[in-house]
Parts: sequence; structure tokens; C-alpha cells
Amino acid sequence: MRDRIFEKGTRVDGRGLNEVRSLAASATVLPVTHGSSLFERGNTQTLATATIGSLNDVQRLDAPVGPENKRLMLHYAFPSFSIDETPRRGGLSRREIGHGALAEKSLAAALPGSEAWPFAVRLNAETMESNGSSSMAAVCAGSMALMDAGVPIAEHVGAISVGLVTETDEATGDVTKHALLADIMGLEDVLGDMDFKIAGTRGGVTGIQLDCKPAGIPLAILKEALGVAKRARGKVIDAMEAAIPRARRDDLGEIPENAPRFAALDIDASLIGKLIGTGGKTIKEIQQSTGATISVDQPSVPSVPENGVSPGVAGVSLTVAPRGRVGIFAPNKKALDLAVERVGAIATPLAVGAVVDATVIDVKPFGWILRTPGLDEGMLHVTEYQWDAKRIETSDYLPLGATVSVKVTETGPGGTKFSRRQTTEPPEGYKPRESLPRPRAPLGRGAGASAGRGLGGNANTGGGFVRNPDGTLKRPLERIKQKSGSEE
Repeated sequence: MRDRIFEKGTRVDGRGLNEVRSLAASATVLPVTHGSSLFERGNTQTLATATIGSLNDVQRLDAPVGPENKRLMLHYAFPSFSIDETPRRGGLSRREIGHGALAEKSLAAALPGSEAWPFAVRLNAETMESNGSSSMAAVCAGSMALMDAGVPIAEHVGAISVGLVTETDEATGDVTKHALLADIMGLEDVLGDMDFKIAGTRGGVTGIQLDCKPAGIPLAILKEALGVAKRARGKVIDAMEAAIPRARRDDLGEIPENAPRFAALDIDASLIGKLIGTGGKTIKEIQQSTGATISVDQPSVPSVPENGVSPGVAGVSLTVAPRGRVGIFAPNKKALDLAVERVGAIATPLAVGAVVDATVIDVKPFGWILRTPGLDEGMLHVTEYQWDAKRIETSDYLPLGATVSVKVTETGPGGTKFSRRQTTEPPEGYKPRESLPRPRAPLGRGAGASAGRGLGGNANTGGGFVRNPDGTLKRPLERIKQKSGSEE
């Protein structure tokens, strides 16, 4: 094999030294999973699946140094049937653990930060067939599965393995002749001098691993190998992009309905307590009814000057309104839509003129107590139920638990008020009833002609003072002055 490479410049399968085996790639091969892909390079084939979870699903690490957890977990499997063997299957081998760690680190560099993409993800790379560099195939299949699941990685991570065949001077040990082989197969790995695994994007390297049989490899050869790997990696990425050119997007309807989703909403700091509820009752009820997981990031208290405002632009003072952030993680689209609707109703203050569907929570003789989806409570007075002015019994129209569409007519310290009749047009010929002044009760004691006028006298001038047309005193002190003068 080695002589053929040096003498004829060809390899055992007839390829050129820098030629990559035939490539094939496809995405969404398993429609039930969050993301899946199949990558094939020659006789090496890997099936990858991606499962998305919340940040509560991260793998927690118990180590004296290093990170406390990791969001990307890749499990690499190399079953015996992939190389036509049938031994008894035990636990994972050191080879599988090492290859999985290499593939995981190569893809972790492309994963967005937790602020931009607050998820954890598990990749399963199953080697279906192997004839060289199955770990690099796991990287390629894993990258496509991530994009298929909607993980917003900027570009594909491709991977390739570069081999080496050398001739050395027996006296000095110096390399006198060498040949680099792109995309080595199993025989070339066994009989060659190097297996240089290199993973990365078109613009850079994300992971490397070097296995070599000689005591060392000259640095110049390693630099040359990086160039060979970059050109071969570009061909691999071309095949991957042909299968799935970018990460699937939810706004374009490309994410499966059963795939997890995340949304973030801003909320006024004063409404956070209403969202959480007494003892967390409200937020727990939303989570149980929708299946979503909700987290609330309360704002830190900003430093406010003595005047209570913060400086704005060009000397204009701006009042600071602290706002929190609500994160919603849902296992599917339906759950996310329900949770966003519930949280959004609470996070949006009730506005006058808005029409909402409210639920009756109490029935009074004079009206109904209603609760909106945003948990705002208010009164629907019996006079605001319909345009007809006839008297109605509240219990005959809206029982407990009934839903009614109402218009918000008033909010504020005095409470919230609703109107059902203002959600419809008034009937033809309807005339609003004119409001009359409310008569005042007469003053004074007794009954008959002297009622309300002291001890008798004329209704307008009796007692030495003048009354208004409605019977009230016009100059109440005049009588007192006259009385005091007569006593003197």
C-alpha cells in the first residue's frame, strides 16, 4: 500500500491522494424526532438525532475544576454490527467515550450562548457502518441534526481525517519522503503513520485529535495537513449544505409542531407579583394547565438620583420604569402559544376602551364581579348590561362561571368598570334618559305648612330670611342677626 502511494500516487481503492470518497447527506430522516440526519462518506455512515430540552436539563458536572454543567451532550455509539462483528455487547468502550468527547467538543464551539438560545440539547450519533473516521462522520451528522432541530448555529461544522505515509532515513531518523492522504479508510489507518482528525467550519477549526505511530511528526507536515484538511472539509460541507443549508426557522413554519420552543416577554416590575400570585399559585396554575415552564427574571434596582428621575438626552429627565423578563419554555408549539397568551394577558395592563372576554366570579343584586384573562377584577353594573332600561334580575342572566364580552370603561384607584352594552350598537330609536337633579330633603322639624321652614312663616320669607325655590336657605345667618337685635 505504501509503495503504491509513492510510486503510482494512487491508493488501494483507486482514489487520488487528496480525493474524498463519495458523499451523501440528508436531513429529517426520522420525522418524530426534534431533529435527525444521515451522513455517509464512502462505507462510513452515521445516523444522528437531536433532542431539545430546557436549561433545567443540562448535564451537571461534579468536578473540582472546570464548568459546573454543559448544555450540549453527545453520545457516540459504535455497535459491533457496523464492522460486521457480533460479539457480546457490554458497556461503552474507552474508544467510544473518547470519540464522543471529540465530536462533542467540535460541535460545542458552534452552539449559541444561553442568552441567545436558552436550551440544552442531546445528540445521539449512531454508527451504522464504519470504514474509517466514524467520529468525524458523527460531527457532520450532528451538525445537520442540530440545524434540522432549529438550533441557530451560524454555519455547518464539517470534519475529515488526514492520513500520512512517510519514508525515513534509518541513520538519522529524518523524514525523507511523505504523502498526505485526505479522508483515510480503515486499512490506511492501520498501515499508515498518522490519523489526524480535524473538525471545523469553512473559516476555522473547532476540534483536532492526532494519533501517530512515529515518535513525532515534523511541524511543516502538520501545517501542510491542515491545508489538505481544509480543502477536503470544504467538499464535505458542500454536501451537508445541499441537504440543509441553514438552521430551520420557526417563523417560517419549518420547525416541527412537536419540537420544543422558547419565548421571552417583557413585563412591568409592578405586575410581576400578579403573575406569580400568592405563594406562586398563579404561575404554578399556568404551568400545570399549559405544560410550559416559566421563569421570571426580576429587574435589579437601579440607582436613582434624589429627584427620582434619571438624566435623559440633551438634559431632558426621563422617569425610569424597571421591567422584568419572563422566559417561557414549552415542549411544543401548542403549549407555547397557550402559555404566551396567558402570560401576555397578565403582562399587559388593562386599557380603557379595550374589549375583553371576562368570567363571572360573583353575582350581586346590582351587577356582576368579572375577572379578565389578565386577572383584573371589576364590576359590570346591571344598568350596563343592555340598552333596554327595564329592570332585570342578575341571577337570571349571567350565572357564576359564565363568560361575557365586555368593554373596559374605567380603571384606576376607584376600581375597574365594564360595560356589556357598549360592545354593541344602540337599537334604532334609542334615546338616552335625561338625568334630573336629585331633590333635596326639606329642612327643619314637624310636618304640614311649617315643615322645613323652622317654626312657621312664609315659605320664602318666613323667619326673616329668604329661601331658594327648592326650599333651602338662601341667607341662613340673616335670621340669627334679626333675633339677636330684638333681644337687645
